[in-house]
Amino acid sequence: NKLDEESLVEQAENLSFPSSVVEFFQGYLGHPPDGFPEPLKSRVLKGKTEIVGRPGETLPPADLKSMESRLKDKYGATNISKRDVMSSAMYPK
Repeated sequence: NKLDEESLVEQAENLSFPSSVVEFFQGYLGHPPDGFPEPLKSRVLKGKTEIVGRPGETLPPADLKSMESRLKDKYGATNISKRDVMSSAMYPK
């Protein structure tokens, strides 16, 4: 793509970043100690909100029993393990 650091910052508002990059800048994986560099951060986020604090801090407690029941109803009781429930809780997409 022939972008160097300077041209990336200059063109960031017009680039289409993958959702993984946008979510990274939003703080889904936490924040670097000194934050993300400006103006790159603002240009990547394009007005999207940032996560403040520890990722997951504001999530309600997970009801694993209910989640297991829903998965068993959807996929069959013999097809769902405890690992499947945990995977579904951690990676809900």
